[in-house]
Amino acid sequence: YMGIQVMAEREIIQEKKRELRSTGDTKALEPPKAKKCEENDPPLQQSNEEDKKDDLPDEEKEIGNDPKIDSSGKAKQKFSQLKFKGIIYKVRDYVFIRESKKTNMVAQLITIIEKGGDADHPKRPMIEVKWYYKKDDFERDTVGLTKKDKQSLGDNEVFDTNYTSKIYADLLNGKCRVWTLKEYDGQPGLGPNDFYTRASYNISTKSIEPPMEKWERLCKCRLAMDPNDMYAVCDKCNVWYHPECVGSSKEEVRKSETFYCDDCLKSIKGAKRGQFTISNFQIVFSIM
Repeated sequence: YMGIQVMAEREIIQEKKRELRSTGDTKALEPPKAKKCEENDPPLQQSNEEDKKDDLPDEEKEIGNDPKIDSSGKAKQKFSQLKFKGIIYKVRDYVFIRESKKTNMVAQLITIIEKGGDADHPKRPMIEVKWYYKKDDFERDTVGLTKKDKQSLGDNEVFDTNYTSKIYADLLNGKCRVWTLKEYDGQPGLGPNDFYTRASYNISTKSIEPPMEKWERLCKCRLAMDPNDMYAVCDKCNVWYHPECVGSSKEEVRKSETFYCDDCLKSIKGAKRGQFTISNFQIVFSIM
């Protein structure tokens, strides 16, 4: 439907078997050998599905209410991936959802629904996603963030939410990656499709957890740490600062071999801003 190819787990396995046969790797196709029963092994326990069903409430015994059975009595297929516009999306992938011609929303793929997800368009494949908030989304929601709080939020920072919804699968617009702050910090090869998260947002209570006052803060400005921002460590007191917050600039720090904060600079006899001595200069764009 509309170029969307939904694949069940057994179809993926069959495709893999065809690939192995074409390469001549028949050994990988052999089923695992059964374990030989030892004399002291406990007897195998067989589950009695009928007994389990008898324990269920009457309404759950009905075929239509069984999550594994559809209304025709056939077993529902669980789909693990789909292909759309040449991209394979798997359950639990982080994805872009088209919001407009120029903007995307960030979400995680939870469930693939081949058909029947929408009564008006029963043949149109749908997906269930869990949404991630970006800082621009807080403009639409009353969170109580101050102007200084919003300064602490990175452009590619996202917030895990407890909000899920079903949407049409053809709104998928590519894949992305969501890292924890610790994973993101110092991660090589990051690009525009990489995001980080350090907190979750509860849609119902409109609260952030952990609250922003508990976030790590490095510089004396007390803004929460932004892994994309530039920090320099003072060679004397070993405290991290934004260069602008200690009377310097990013360009000045880049050219210098040593960096001192204002307080330490005053304690060094004869030293002044712009005059530096060779030392273990450290400058980072993310905190290690």
